[in-house]
Order: sequence, then structure tokens, then C-alpha cells
Amino acid sequence: MPPEITSWDQAVQWAQGTGLSVAREGDGPIFAQRHRDQLPELAAPLVGVLQLYARDVPDLPFPDHTDLFQLLWCPNEHGEPWWGPCPITVWRRAAEVTEPLLAPPAPRLDDDWFARDYVPLPCGLFPESVIEYPDPCPVPAEHPHLCNLPVELAERIQRWDEQHEDLYWAALSAAPGTKVGANPRWIQAPQWPVCGCGRQMDHLLTIASDEFGPLGRWLPLEDWDDPRITKPRRIMDREAWAPHGIMLGDVGSLYLFTCTVDAERPLDGTMQCT
Repeated sequence: MPPEITSWDQAVQWAQGTGLSVAREGDGPIFAQRHRDQLPELAAPLVGVLQLYARDVPDLPFPDHTDLFQLLWCPNEHGEPWWGPCPITVWRRAAEVTEPLLAPPAPRLDDDWFARDYVPLPCGLFPESVIEYPDPCPVPAEHPHLCNLPVELAERIQRWDEQHEDLYWAALSAAPGTKVGANPRWIQAPQWPVCGCGRQMDHLLTIASDEFGPLGRWLPLEDWDDPRITKPRRIMDREAWAPHGIMLGDVGSLYLFTCTVDAERPLDGTMQCT
């Protein structure tokens, strides 16, 4: 807030022209804050989140003549459907990236907490293919297409799971963590977006706050002896939840979808948390 503003009336008038709100407790200092679901007026540098090459992830639906995928986002709070960082995807040719930035511009953050939760820690990625099966999550009868399994089979699996302490969900169903393609591991009810062409979009990738899931079923063998991961984890233990350190809501996940029929690869998605 400009230092020349010294009264409440001046602060309110100033805030009306900036898209911010002002608050104070009693006669204390006046604070300015951005609405959590409001976009900033000025363009802000995006943050790199994920980079994949076609040679490493051949199942990723690269458009023709591209072999490099990049996910970036604005590391501030945004409204529906993201309820957190606002992502964009870039499909390009690696050979055309001839002058990469040695020092990317620093992001502009609306809150200090966003630097902790939404700016990833530097880490390497070693893609690994796994076998998983669809989530037989309950689906309303009027929307059976939201389930990846026939309704009768999904009901049979649910009954079996109830008798075996959720073993299918924990060890066989959709793998947890950050993943490309296959089956979303929904935290809440399925939310499949529909493309403008009328086709249900395909799961592109998930960015997850928690990389390992229950029972250690999906924990890489190399990490079994890492006490930061295998001991009980607190919400503040940033690196113990995932190497990238991202925390979306209450250990949530960002689900991204695209239409593989459209060469432009339109992007849609949502964020869910507990």
C-alpha cells in the first residue's frame, strides 16, 4: 500500500481502483490483500513444473512434429476450475529450443505461502511404466460413462474391496502420485471434462501432493530405506510428501485433461483435495 495513505477512507478508495481489498483489526495497521480467486492485473512470469521428452514417455499423446512437453503455471490462487495454480501446457520441438534461459525470471507471488506450496523444488524425473486397473468408484446411475468400468463389474469389485480392507484400491487400482495418462486416482467424485467437439477428454496427467499412497505399494524400491519417507509424515514435512515439494490444498491433486482428436491439444481440468 502506498505510504501516503494514512486513513481508512483513503485506503478504501485506493483499493477500489486496484482490485484489492483492505482490512484491519481495531485501530491497527491497514493491510491490503488480493482476493484469492482474482487474477492479477499485471502479467506475471510462469513457473516451470514438468518437462517431458517423447523418447522418455512414448505414450504421451504428442501432436505431430513435436517431441517436447512442458507444463507451467502461475503460482498464485485462481478460481474455478483450478482452485490453486493456473496451468498451461506447451508442445514444441526440442531442436528449436536453441537459447534456453539460464536464469528464468522470478515469479510474482500474492502470498509468501505460495512460494512454499506452488513453486516446485528442483528434482529429476525418472519415468517408470506401471500396471494399474481402473478405479471402481461409485458413479451416479444417470452418469455411468464417468466410470472406466462396466457398472456391474464396478459393483462386484466394490463388494470384494469391502471384504478385503480396500486392497484393490490400495494395491491394484489407479496408481497414486504424479502420473501421465492412464486412470486418474480421484480424491473425490470423477470430474471428466468434455471437449468443444463433444468428446469426453482424455486424462493427460496428474500433479499430486503425495507421491507414494498407502501400504507403500507404489514406493520405488530405492526409497524403501529413506526414513524421511517411511516414517510418519507431518503436513509441514514438505520433501517427505513428494520430491517436488508441491502442496495443493490439503494433500490434493491437480488433474489435467486434453482432447487427442484436436491437434491444438486443448487443456481442461480440476483440483481435488480431502
